[in-house]
Amino acid sequence: MIHIRTTALLLTLALGPVAQQTGREVLPRPDPAVQGGIRRLLDAKDEGEQRAALGLLESKAGNEHELLVPQLFLFSAQATDTRDAMAFGVVLRELDIPADHVVRALVPLLESDDPDVREELGNVLSEYEHLSVDRGADFSLYRPLLERDPSPGLVRHLYEVDPESALLVLSRAQVTEPFALRSLLWAQHEASDVLWKLRHGFVSREEVARAEPEALAELDFLAQHPQWWARLFAARIGALEPALAVRRDELSRDPNPLVREAAGAPEPRGR
Repeated sequence: MIHIRTTALLLTLALGPVAQQTGREVLPRPDPAVQGGIRRLLDAKDEGEQRAALGLLESKAGNEHELLVPQLFLFSAQATDTRDAMAFGVVLRELDIPADHVVRALVPLLESDDPDVREELGNVLSEYEHLSVDRGADFSLYRPLLERDPSPGLVRHLYEVDPESALLVLSRAQVTEPFALRSLLWAQHEASDVLWKLRHGFVSREEVARAEPEALAELDFLAQHPQWWARLFAARIGALEPALAVRRDELSRDPNPLVREAAGAPEPRGR
């Protein structure tokens, strides 16, 4: 029989209900058959009932589990006890659902306008990002999704988790011309270097303008970059560390809404 245990992945899901309405309807409607199958699995009294429930869920999963994974998220995010919240991880384990299937199925839901929904999605996705204080986040699973036109919700998520790693993975996924890529990588390196110095006390905020002109120049380069996700890096870093803020007024009027948001500008009325 399945032994339901508390693990890091399962407990990342909040036990409070996910918001029922979002500004942008991206969450799927609950599928009664799938939701019922999840409940049958959790309530199964023997291995036969468990196998039957898992068979039903597999039959409803879609080619790459793209139908099942969002339903699992809905079920667990609306859970009111630990046992139900664990359903997500139980099904992932028992059906051996690959990590890239989970990521591809959940990333479209990041387009939600509801910050609570995005936060709960971020909790799940964090298990695949391996964020480390020493080396940052590993966003390699997102690389195939970023090689196309990157979705705003995914880019916003990456910058909220780790702006430095986000700029690296976006640059490598989006830019193939060697000089343009090297320019972005160098700008990221300079910004990361001064951020490290600030975090560890090797330079003070009052000294940045005098001691780190190269880093500020590279951030200025990014703030004027034709790619909106490069400008987003400059806006995000400036919001996180005011000593590194550049072109704040320009970024607060940027054509891209995420850049404006990161720069601290309110959304225009009527949006």
